[in-house]
Amino acid sequence: MAGVSAEQLYTTQLYSIGEAAAQLGVSTHTLRYYEREGLLPVPRTPGGQRSYRQGDLDLLRFLLCLRATGMGIQGLREYMALARAGRETRPQRRDLLARHEAAVAAQLAETQVHLQAVQRKIALYDTLAAPLQEPTATPLWDDSPDDALCLAAEQAGLPDQTTPTQPSPSQGEPRA
Repeated sequence: MAGVSAEQLYTTQLYSIGEAAAQLGVSTHTLRYYEREGLLPVPRTPGGQRSYRQGDLDLLRFLLCLRATGMGIQGLREYMALARAGRETRPQRRDLLARHEAAVAAQLAETQVHLQAVQRKIALYDTLAAPLQEPTATPLWDDSPDDALCLAAEQAGLPDQTTPTQPSPSQGEPRA
């Protein structure tokens, strides 16, 4: 737009709730919810319609990013309260984001372990489906004890579920 500074565009371009929702990829319900929760007060037109500025959309994008990475509404409220309090709260905002970053990193590490378990399972099925290899009767659980589920059971103190138990001969039951 010729003749319009970035600052003017940032503050004067107005979007309806539908336009804002479309740009952010969320529902209008989500935007109303964020407003009800006090995350972002949205100015209204004289007719009562919400009107979002580009700066509002940028802030909402960041809040949606925090939400998508697991920050709860209470954390978003805390962040926004600090932001509204002014520049002197920058260290607290940074600390809040650093704590969130650590939580996200821990979740990513856990997800990576789960992804590796899925990849091992896929590799096992690929091996079993390879031509010229006829597997003998395989139990439903056909993985080695190092499978992630077994590790999780061991860590939780649960018995290993991968090896079938057979009754002892002293119980009088025939062995299979």
